[in-house]
Amino acid sequence: MPNNVNEKLLRLRERMKAEQVDLVALGPGAHVQWLLNYHPYPDERMCLLLIGPKTHGFVMPILNADAVREHTDIEFFTWADADGYQTALQAALSKIAPASSKKSCAGRNHARRFCIEPDGSIARSKSCFHQLDGGRIAYAQNP
Repeated sequence: MPNNVNEKLLRLRERMKAEQVDLVALGPGAHVQWLLNYHPYPDERMCLLLIGPKTHGFVMPILNADAVREHTDIEFFTWADADGYQTALQAALSKIAPASSKKSCAGRNHARRFCIEPDGSIARSKSCFHQLDGGRIAYAQNP
């Protein structure tokens, strides 16, 4: 199994292309740990690693961002509690997700509470990774 983050992201993107998945959203946990060799502390605030066909980034509370920046150089789209996550999420989606996105996958833990629909809206997800390691992705298309 590869340890190099760039190699793992490349393999994930190859699989996304093969499965016609436009966007992957992962919350803190085992999947992010596997990809990045680190994951942010999971709490009640939205924190997602978004992976598109060409780029990726974290949507993360500004409260947690500095601690995570010590472990990665991934681009951050931060938000404050007073403002909510919507603006940061829209900024991330406009940069990371293709405008023609039709299918997204969400990790089964934290990210599942904040599924991103192709139009950028947030909904409960029926999509789920069942296994990420080894380049395997199981998914269901969002309704």
